[in-house]
Amino acid sequence: MTYDLNDFKKAKIDPNEPHMRVLKCAKCKTIEEVPDYEGPEGGEGSAEYDHILKFFTDDHVRGKCKRDDFTTVRFPTRFWMIPKVKEAIEAQLKDGSQGLDVFGTDFYATKNNHSADAMTCWLQHRQTKDCGEYKSEKKVLSAGTERERKLEGLSAYTGKKVYLCDYCPVKSIVQGKHYKKQGLL
Repeated sequence: MTYDLNDFKKAKIDPNEPHMRVLKCAKCKTIEEVPDYEGPEGGEGSAEYDHILKFFTDDHVRGKCKRDDFTTVRFPTRFWMIPKVKEAIEAQLKDGSQGLDVFGTDFYATKNNHSADAMTCWLQHRQTKDCGEYKSEKKVLSAGTERERKLEGLSAYTGKKVYLCDYCPVKSIVQGKHYKKQGLL
C-alpha cells in the first residue's frame, strides 16, 4: 500500500482528534515521533515557542546538523497506528516520494536523457547562443507512435510540440533573441 503524504490534506480530519508530528533530519537520515504542538498560534516550528520540537532538534544542532535540515509532517495519530500506513510514511520520508515516476514512466531518466542530448547538440553547434535550428521541425521530440496510432485508427497527435531546444542549456538566451526577431519583445 502506497500512502502519499499529500493524502493527509484530502482526508476528512476532525481538528479535535489527537495529532502528532514526525520530525525528519535530512543530514542524519533519522525520523522521530514528536508530540503535537499546543502552544500559541503561529509558534509551531519556532524555537521561541515550540519547546518540544526544540528539545528534539537541539541534540542534532549541537552535532553536525543545521535547523534547515529539519522537516516536520503533522497528521492525525490514527494514521500512525496503522502499521502499513506508518511503514509507507516512513519509507516516503526516508527515500523521498517517487514524484512523477510513480506511474512507472521513467520520467526523470527521460528528462535527463533529453538534457544530455540537448547539451550534445549545443556542443556540436560550437556552443552558440544564436542557434539557427531553434525549434525547427528537425528538433521536435516525438514518441515515435505515429505508425501505431494510424494502425489503431487514431488521429495524429495534435498536442503541444516539445522540442529538444526546451532542454538546451542556453534556451533562455536563444529564446529571447528568437522572440526579439519576431517582435514579441
